[in-house]
Amino acid sequence: MTVLPSADGEWELFRGAKKGRSGLDPKELAGNGAGATIGVPAQYCATFLVTLPTADDSMFADMVFAQVERRGLAKGGPEETVFSYQKIRQDGHSTELSVDVLSAEFPETWCLPKAHAYVASARLLEQPDDRLMLFEEHKRLVLAANHGGKVTHVQVVSAGTDLSEAVAQELNLTALSLQGEGAIVENPDLVVAGKFSEKAKAAFEKASLLPVEFVSGVRIRTSTDSAETVLTPTLVAAARRRRSRARRRNAILAAAALFYAALVVFLMLFAKGRAEQIAALKDEVVEVRPDAEWVQTASNRWRAIEPAVDLRYYPMVQLNQVTRVMPPSGVVIREFVTKGRTVRIRGRARDAQLAFRFEEGLEANEALATYQWNMPNPKVERDNSATFEIQGELTAYAQPE
Repeated sequence: MTVLPSADGEWELFRGAKKGRSGLDPKELAGNGAGATIGVPAQYCATFLVTLPTADDSMFADMVFAQVERRGLAKGGPEETVFSYQKIRQDGHSTELSVDVLSAEFPETWCLPKAHAYVASARLLEQPDDRLMLFEEHKRLVLAANHGGKVTHVQVVSAGTDLSEAVAQELNLTALSLQGEGAIVENPDLVVAGKFSEKAKAAFEKASLLPVEFVSGVRIRTSTDSAETVLTPTLVAAARRRRSRARRRNAILAAAALFYAALVVFLMLFAKGRAEQIAALKDEVVEVRPDAEWVQTASNRWRAIEPAVDLRYYPMVQLNQVTRVMPPSGVVIREFVTKGRTVRIRGRARDAQLAFRFEEGLEANEALATYQWNMPNPKVERDNSATFEIQGELTAYAQPE
């Protein structure tokens, strides 16, 4: 039994590949969740690809959490943060992992105490091998990328389900970024799943730089690799612990009178085993410390060069952000120059007030917030139009969220 978020904001119940009832929340469909797999909407689950400089499985958890924390997705320490990962590829001393992180805002009403598993919804859908897929989920458009059918990246593209030129342009930039990260193959196709008007399809396909195939909807996977990517919400984990403690306590109380002596022997052997295990772990810590220090050094070096390779500081990306804040009419950019830490924009506005509004828009744009923008008084021409020059100076490099 699988419960998945539907396109219209509700939830759908599946038994195998057969669709059943719909409801407002998982509890309405699955009760306490006994035996059910719940698909976590992309709105409440971040999925991304990381490359680790090691093939040692024992180091994956700590290194993955460091990546989760760097992206600002951690809720306290590793114990309080719900995350999982799946191995995508391994080459020598390098490993690619697909990471899922459950949002701290995951609704409590969706936490079913006896649910079999919580899994990112995209992993429960049929993925077109090595192609991007855009689908509808809870009144949003969601993009999923994969390598050989294994999901590597998921993101919410828009807050609505309109298939527009703006969505196509955002996907063009996203595809370039994902290719740079190695999350998808070069020049991938795009599969768009859902029911859209022919007019919307035509406009979207015209604006897209990716080959587009339209299909009527998504299909649920009849077999999944979800064992590696299970996410257990904190409330569900707490309920499981309470049930486990209750069962254990009742068993101990029932057997204590008969097996007291055996229990004492067991505790003694257990304590000895734990002491041996602690000693072995200490030896392992000493053994892996040089590798850990090397990883930390490599991480520091990479962090130092990140501004030079960050997609947000590419001229075309910056120009795209500049054009977003331009008024609908009345402003013409005649020169856009980016050099080093400086961006210079020269243009002509219908009047001086419109030029100042354009400069204020640059200051208010979050993607350009790391720049200090300055504009001398525009030169007013005879026809009352104004020529202007705006200069932006990079003041601080902001880590990507």
